[in-house]
Amino acid sequence: MKWLWLAALTAAVIATRVPYFQQQLFSYDDVNLAYAVGELDVRQSQPHPPGYPLFVMEMRVLKLLRVKRAESMLQILAVAGSVGAVAVMIWGFPQWGGAWGAALLAIHPVFWYAGLTSALRVQLALVSVAVAAACWRAWEQRPGWDVRSAWIFGLGAGIRPELGLVLLPLWWWTSRRAWKHWLAAVALWLVPLLWASGGPIAYVRYTWHYLQDQSRLTSGLFGADTLTWSRIGVWLLVWILCGVPGWALAWPLSWRPAASFPEIPWRFLALWTLPGVAFAFLVHVADPGQTLAVVAPVCLIGGMILDRARARLAPQAVPLSIACLTGVAIALLLRDYPIFVTAWAVPAVALLAGVLIWLQPNSRWLAGGLTLAPAVIVSLLIFWGRGWYTQGPLENVASALAATSFEQVKQTTDIDDRTIREVRALLQPGGTIAWERGITSWRKLTYYFGGTPVLVLDRKTLAPDAPSIRTLWLGPRQQTPVPLSPDAPIVWIRGPHSAQRCPQPEQFVCAGTGREIAW
Repeated sequence: MKWLWLAALTAAVIATRVPYFQQQLFSYDDVNLAYAVGELDVRQSQPHPPGYPLFVMEMRVLKLLRVKRAESMLQILAVAGSVGAVAVMIWGFPQWGGAWGAALLAIHPVFWYAGLTSALRVQLALVSVAVAAACWRAWEQRPGWDVRSAWIFGLGAGIRPELGLVLLPLWWWTSRRAWKHWLAAVALWLVPLLWASGGPIAYVRYTWHYLQDQSRLTSGLFGADTLTWSRIGVWLLVWILCGVPGWALAWPLSWRPAASFPEIPWRFLALWTLPGVAFAFLVHVADPGQTLAVVAPVCLIGGMILDRARARLAPQAVPLSIACLTGVAIALLLRDYPIFVTAWAVPAVALLAGVLIWLQPNSRWLAGGLTLAPAVIVSLLIFWGRGWYTQGPLENVASALAATSFEQVKQTTDIDDRTIREVRALLQPGGTIAWERGITSWRKLTYYFGGTPVLVLDRKTLAPDAPSIRTLWLGPRQQTPVPLSPDAPIVWIRGPHSAQRCPQPEQFVCAGTGREIAW
């Protein structure tokens, strides 16, 4: 039965990810990872600090298997990481309704969004669930699981090092007896990372500066203003809890006398979730996918509730309830959502209703499908929603929902596609690309125009209170001094405007910027 459930969820993951993959590296971080396949060094942001050595190793394994494009490597790892997280939850927590929790995770808007935009962040969920499952077995004192949890935890931190901090309280509470094994696991990836990054002092310096540089944008402890910090707090809650309305209605149905069900281990769940929430709020969170280490246990709690609720539903009420849910889904999808979404979403819900009615004698399937259907509808409405951005009291909630939507994915890639096409059309042999606060990342331009110098203006270094500077990049390498030909034309990218071609005299004013750039 578990294999059948996994097969169904795997098909769902593939159907909801693969058709919507974008054919470019999505972000600055993805470019850093692509460069790291050739050479790993956090001093060159290959990848950016704190470094992700075991994830880079996964990409290198795919390269050895003849996967040539970095875009394809990340897409493969996104699907594999998504399916892996679902599988570990199914087998890791069967007594907690792990199969239902895996279903909630597979369709969670943040998990869905990360599956299209960041294969690296998808593995936050994978490692979080794997470590928690191992720690649970160690807490139950099953033979050998304290050592296994130490190795899973230690190696998992090599994929996303912040997991070594946010999962440490849970692991220490359940498995600290195996601390020597944990140190050995960490040393396997940390020592090579330090060696490749100039030694411990250089690594710590660059990582600390990077942390300050990033956290000052989101955390009041690092200098963000109160308004920004409050907005980040709202985003954090929305990203973690946006799937809850889909299963919260089942909560009353899940209520039973304590003797009827195993006791919920609230202390275990608290140690699993609260450190991740505290880290995100106090240190840094700027993308929905960065919350997946916490989203996973929240989905598991939802799975517990669904697993209990299905046992109480009256089978004779299920067909009517499913018909009502199907009607609601059709009305909402036809009102505001693209026709290609409606074309498959509505028949899918109707098919689910038909199958469940056909299986009515098996009340387990019937009740389970009924309790899961609202979660599917909520996820569709959030991920395929349009026009979330709004003004007013709910502005921060709306912007957080917008950041998890397919509209956000499409808008970002459309802007970058347009910029890359325009630069390619304007660029002349021997020319230079000049970038100043463009929407498209300058790092992405260095990747897709690897043989063209990219002049980056007004970029702050990875150090606190650094002045604005000018650097020139050729591919992943910074060039000093700036070797610009006096006759070379420049393709100028500034702010939200399109790329434009400019001459290069000794001084010039370009594209109405209102300032002179001296060479």
